[in-house]
Amino acid sequence: MNEKETISYIINTSKNIAIFALSPDKTKASYRVAEFLQRKNYKI
Repeated sequence: MNEKETISYIINTSKNIAIFALSPDKTKASYRVAEFLQRKNYKI
């Protein structure tokens, strides 16, 4: 399995994601990424 396949496998089979430096500020990218992942049923 190459690197792209490995990353794809991890993303498609994992449902728990840790986000370091998650911000409560809605204008920050980390907030928007977490919001998107939660809408896709990932546990943050």
